[in-house]
Amino acid sequence: MKFFTQFTQGRDTFSGVFKQHKVVHVLENKLTDVDSYFRSLSKECGIPLIYEEDPVTGYIGVNKWTEIKYEPEKSKDAYKSSNKSQPLHTDYGYFSFEIYAAFFYCVTQAEFGGATTFVDIDTVVNVLENVNPQLLYHIQNQKIHFGRKDNPLAHNDDFILQKDQLGWKINWNYYRALNDIKNKTLIEDFKDFLDNYIEKSGELKELKLKPGEGVFFQDRRVLHGRNSFVGNRQLNKGGIAVAVPEEVVQLITGA
Repeated sequence: MKFFTQFTQGRDTFSGVFKQHKVVHVLENKLTDVDSYFRSLSKECGIPLIYEEDPVTGYIGVNKWTEIKYEPEKSKDAYKSSNKSQPLHTDYGYFSFEIYAAFFYCVTQAEFGGATTFVDIDTVVNVLENVNPQLLYHIQNQKIHFGRKDNPLAHNDDFILQKDQLGWKINWNYYRALNDIKNKTLIEDFKDFLDNYIEKSGELKELKLKPGEGVFFQDRRVLHGRNSFVGNRQLNKGGIAVAVPEEVVQLITGA
């Protein structure tokens, strides 16, 4: 699986391109409505999960995009409402079922800053192998508890790093792992590694989307973050799964 490519509507099917790439930058399609276009692309790749989750209460709003935009009054509750930089993470690793991909499209872009940042997990593994091989061993052999308060579907015990038939997979969200007191040292050690050797390496792929553009990414094959920004910036986000438990279907459809 290759790391990055761009996609424009044309000869190739989007699902075919996405199967072969970890990050796909979708250029603007001026022939169709933006919202409908990205819903259509996501349906090619699996079951779209489009919902809004309240970061404080855990309440799920069905068939609503997760809006990533600066809201000063909510900026302390969640990164999606902040304009500060966001550290590298995966989006859905704390769920009790696998949401293999995430995507978002740009509604408005910031005047200054605001690029989404990506790094291939293969790169992270190569650097960690050189810097701290012991840590590389431990994150493959000690499960971490990832969870979200007041959301019954957001609990998962998993390795930070593992391998499957497609290659390396990562599960990492520092703030969703903070309640795992037993593994606090391991969690802090991996965060320290990312902060010092990956975040500040100058090697991250930066993608500053224009309005109408979007990006799809294999959530467990890359880490992503965000640069700080000034101005109005809004991205609408969803996830994609291959299979969804019945109770989740009922929740996100309002059935």
